[in-house]
Amino acid sequence: MLSQYQFEGPQTYNQFSLNFNKRDNPYSAWRGRVYGVINESDYRVKDRGFVPERLNLAYEKGDFALPFRVEVGDYYHYFSHRTIQRSLKGVQLEMQPDIGLNAGRRMSIQFASGAKQSTWKDFRLTEDLTKGTSLLFEDPMFGLWNLNFVHNIRKGIRSKGTLHRSQNVIGLAAEKTIPAGNQRITLEGEFDHFNGDHNGVSGPATGKGRDENALYFQSSGKSDLPLTYRLRFEDYGQDYRPNGAVVTPDRRSGEAHVGWRFDSGLRVRGRFQHYRDGVERADPVDTNTVGITFSGPLLKGIVNDLSGNINAYVQDVESRNKSSNTTTQTVTASFNKPIYAGWNGQADLFYQFINNQTRNSNDTTTRQVRISGEHALRFFGFKGNIRPGVMIRQIDNINSGTDDLYPTLAVNLSKGPHSFDYDMGFNVQNARLITNDDVKTLTQNFYYRYTMENNTFGLEINGADRNPDPGRVSKSFRASVFWTHQIGKKVRLRKLFRRTTTSVPNTYITTYPSSKGKVELIELAPSADMRTIKERLARANITGAYEQANLITYEVVLLNEIEQRQRLALEHKEGILQKASMIIEFDDVSDINDVMQTFERVRKELLDRYGNPTNFFEEGEFGANLINDINSGKFIRIMEWYRPDGIIRYGIPRRLDRQIRMEVQFARNFPPENDTLWSIERVR
Repeated sequence: MLSQYQFEGPQTYNQFSLNFNKRDNPYSAWRGRVYGVINESDYRVKDRGFVPERLNLAYEKGDFALPFRVEVGDYYHYFSHRTIQRSLKGVQLEMQPDIGLNAGRRMSIQFASGAKQSTWKDFRLTEDLTKGTSLLFEDPMFGLWNLNFVHNIRKGIRSKGTLHRSQNVIGLAAEKTIPAGNQRITLEGEFDHFNGDHNGVSGPATGKGRDENALYFQSSGKSDLPLTYRLRFEDYGQDYRPNGAVVTPDRRSGEAHVGWRFDSGLRVRGRFQHYRDGVERADPVDTNTVGITFSGPLLKGIVNDLSGNINAYVQDVESRNKSSNTTTQTVTASFNKPIYAGWNGQADLFYQFINNQTRNSNDTTTRQVRISGEHALRFFGFKGNIRPGVMIRQIDNINSGTDDLYPTLAVNLSKGPHSFDYDMGFNVQNARLITNDDVKTLTQNFYYRYTMENNTFGLEINGADRNPDPGRVSKSFRASVFWTHQIGKKVRLRKLFRRTTTSVPNTYITTYPSSKGKVELIELAPSADMRTIKERLARANITGAYEQANLITYEVVLLNEIEQRQRLALEHKEGILQKASMIIEFDDVSDINDVMQTFERVRKELLDRYGNPTNFFEEGEFGANLINDINSGKFIRIMEWYRPDGIIRYGIPRRLDRQIRMEVQFARNFPPENDTLWSIERVR
């Protein structure tokens, strides 16, 4: 019953994907994709037999009088964070008329229509149908303006207690950068109006015939100084619930952020955040957070080669009638340093004190220390590394308490076409109260891959033994064998431009900033010389790297809008960059709503940078069993942008150590979407 695998016996499926590209000339091209599965597994999808999952055909013509791009099948529909941001099955057309390119003016008109469905099997267009129109205009003097309209209809489902719903959302967004002395201030704003039906606040009938507004404003700035700052205000009414937007209704929030970069490479970021949930209810809840973060080289000049991240914050959550009143003090820290004889050390600290001030409640204190070391391995032609470690955790409160000991071991090896990964963890939980159980859990994961030309053979073995005292022992085991064959030849990847650009000759070329204090992931292209990469990072004052064999990791923030911990990992071979990765942590993987919101905020930032994705794959939903769903392959999130020199992939990869985090990788190629073990395993 406690096994992470619900179903016993053989679980087989055969899946296929067909990709093709045809270029008529440098400014006109076809692109297509077919993805499906012949399923006999309880894990892969719910339907048996042949299941067509993803179909897409795209045509782009930039040398036409009216340049356009059309997509039929699966596409990603994105106008703004507050109107629509979701995958659909249907058709999308974008046109970019010439309204004065030489003067720097640009226009994009987009039409889209599609339904939200997981597969093409039993496809019903009217079950969740969305139609949208967007007009985007950019001018050097007036800035960028975006007018959006979205219409959605959903049939009522009697078993779920829902009524027929029809809704409209119209919104206007604008952005303008204003020079003010040595400052460059960017102003952003958006106003949206919702009219129609939603699922209801306290029953289906309470969601019929509603009108509500959404308001967003942000001011951010930078200058010649190593200073950044940002102010944000958001207000979403109780009935602002567009089907496809990624917002929290009935919330009003304000945020202030400031950052400073020292000459040593150390970055300091401070934040104040205020959220009021239930604004229109009788008992709203206020959440106030004050925090400070240090990242990069620490104690430079005192302790050599010490880098890391320290994040400390205090959060107070209080309702108007005092039914909830909690103060949480949290400190997390991670340190990396070369130690002795080729060993690199890492230490992670976590302290949290939850002071629950409501009646008949108790406080909880958590202390955690994790220490690990890594050393290169080389024998019989195999190269890799070994990483032993141990975690000690203590949890105290009045009703319960545990002392946990968690030794771990990870090994990575490769030789030519062979690669091996092994991960082991033995968690010993000792309860201090007689009412709680002692639990010992042993997990072991092994992954082997053999790659030869267009063929990849793989074997994965996962096992877990859980021994509670008192209680029954439970064991789970899974062995997976796969073979992937690529038919055809690889083609050179072409550049797909942001929505505000097009492929008209000698116009609309997307560029990215290369300022002294800012680096974009897209600058770190695969096959680049590592010496050049390091020089570029040094010019941006990004130093204090944690260097391992063929891997360099920096504690650095590349997405300023995201508060979660970020790291830049560079995999290289013989002085040539193989893969650049941005690793972004979740604050609390047990809070599913926070995980979903954080994932969508990161996706929104990437969509703003790179435009609509070239390819995406979504399977499963965010739910209470998210960790198990990821590890059993039932939950997949992948989004890709094709560039001339590689592919940018974003998602939540599966890991042998079951750690859940987001990764943005820039590499020449990636394994198929179903091979979800594409994480940088060595970065813990």
